[in-house]
Amino acid sequence: MRIFHAENETWAPEPAYNTTARRVFPWDGFDAGVWGGAWVSVRPGETSTPHAHAEHEIFFVISGQGLLQHGDEEHPVRYGSSAKMEPGVTHSLTNTGEQDLVFISVWWDATAERQ
Repeated sequence: MRIFHAENETWAPEPAYNTTARRVFPWDGFDAGVWGGAWVSVRPGETSTPHAHAEHEIFFVISGQGLLQHGDEEHPVRYGSSAKMEPGVTHSLTNTGEQDLVFISVWWDATAERQ
């Protein structure tokens, strides 16, 4: 068994995404295969870098509030919100609050078949 405690781990800037994050999967010695995950934080007033990719992705908002841009759609998010990004659609998160917007991101290969 392996347990991850976010407060005990080192988070690192991810300049390509304008966020601070701690990748959770894959772990050293654990191949996650076609999926991965991270704890991610966007600072107040900041926007994550708009980007698109071939993977599916889900955000689970843990704290804070913001606006999720997904293609032409814009949706408010806050604690307890979850959202699925479609492959190839540009998306970003803007922190509209006064504290960090923290979320868990889980992504997986869009071409992976169900077992």
